[in-house]
Amino acid sequence: MADWRAELVIRSDACIARFIEKNPGYAVDAVQPEYRGGTNMVTFGTFRAQPVVFKHYYDSSRWANELFCLNHFAHTGLVPRVLASVENVLIVMARLRGQDIWAALADGKVGPERVGELSAGIGMAIGGLVLVPVPPAGAGYSPVRDFRVIKCSPDPANTVRWYLAAGRRARESAEVYRVPFFAESLALLERELSRIPGRRWVLFHEDISNQRVEDGVFRGFYDLEMCRPGTEEMQLGVAVDLCGPGRLDWDRLIAGYEETVHRTLSADQYLAILAMEHFYHLIRICRWGNWDGSPGNVSGMNESVAESATHLSQMKEACRTLAHRIDLAEWFPSLRSHR
Repeated sequence: MADWRAELVIRSDACIARFIEKNPGYAVDAVQPEYRGGTNMVTFGTFRAQPVVFKHYYDSSRWANELFCLNHFAHTGLVPRVLASVENVLIVMARLRGQDIWAALADGKVGPERVGELSAGIGMAIGGLVLVPVPPAGAGYSPVRDFRVIKCSPDPANTVRWYLAAGRRARESAEVYRVPFFAESLALLERELSRIPGRRWVLFHEDISNQRVEDGVFRGFYDLEMCRPGTEEMQLGVAVDLCGPGRLDWDRLIAGYEETVHRTLSADQYLAILAMEHFYHLIRICRWGNWDGSPGNVSGMNESVAESATHLSQMKEACRTLAHRIDLAEWFPSLRSHR
């Protein structure tokens, strides 16, 4: 792994050096962040004293998707501004101020008295993303048609259908998934499947936790390479994981969201939001589509089982976060003890 990462650094540094040679005014910072990305390589720098990020890609489809999505949401002011790009390998964008939200919450930069205010601001920002219409699948690149980063379909219902089938096979293949709670989760997801055609479709930012805050104020979302066709409830489903003890306040977040979209969410939508939060974890249980739930893929099954406790625990935590909005006893009788 160390050799692989070292190779990524060498390739990224060489690409950025060529870019800077052709584009005077850009420079690389002497000190770089400790974590510079898992799939891609992030390098901090400046352009005429303005902080920037050089993001180098090792998969052209990720480059194409993120560039499209950054431009798609650019008018909202909620994502970094694209300054330049090199086809298939590099995007140079303005660097968001502040720090990652988890770091801000962990180090006390956002005190308890300001969590509610920040939660509402982030809810408003999520609403700003949802209000942007789904991009057409016409000429040129479009994630509605061309997204290939993970197992996905241009039709969100087909995506859910595939992972639902994989989840059912996972219950047969691995004992850890034969618990009542997981069966109840799949039943809820099946209920939502039939309703997806009537939902509001969006280009949803799955990695919603990739956001920066400064002094308790939301500054922007980043890492949009995983954005793809989804529904409003999918977008809110991933937001549930931002909330809970020591994190954001769900009720304040959703109040900010409703203020922005000028709508009050229905009880049916809350149930769908919980289903989509579980769907988010089902994608990871199925290794982003690399494990279809069958026992034949031993490595995929072993990786899934190794992380199963984390995902099932977070799915249960989401149930508790939304317990005052929905009837948990109807859909999750196995959680009655948590009421």
